[in-house]
Amino acid sequence: MDTTRTLRILPMGQPQKEKKVDRYNILRKGKVIFWNVTERELFDIMEDLAVETYYNKDLTAKDISYEPVNENTDKS
Repeated sequence: MDTTRTLRILPMGQPQKEKKVDRYNILRKGKVIFWNVTERELFDIMEDLAVETYYNKDLTAKDISYEPVNENTDKS
């Protein structure tokens, strides 16, 4: 059995600057119900909304969504 291994290094191009999203908007049926919340607040609110969705049969999981807040458009 041959134990020789070949390592090939591939060029990856220019490193991309990673955009960090710090704030989110939470939407219900397309309307913003919470805005500019932190990631921790997002998790807490989404958990509460999951429970509400379970008990409220008129509301489905498809009605709840979130979107990242773009820092460039938020500052006027």
